[in-house]
Amino acid sequence: AQLECRAVSRHVEGDHTILIGLVEDARNGAGEPLLYFRGKYRRLG
Repeated sequence: AQLECRAVSRHVEGDHTILIGLVEDARNGAGEPLLYFRGKYRRLG
């Protein structure tokens, strides 16, 4: 899936910046799902 978002707010917490966005468009591709977990890319299922 691919999301196109508009940033609506930004919060600085320590050395991190958190962006809050409003989804304006969403698309779903034909490829396999992909997950990033514990520093590695993994497949679902």
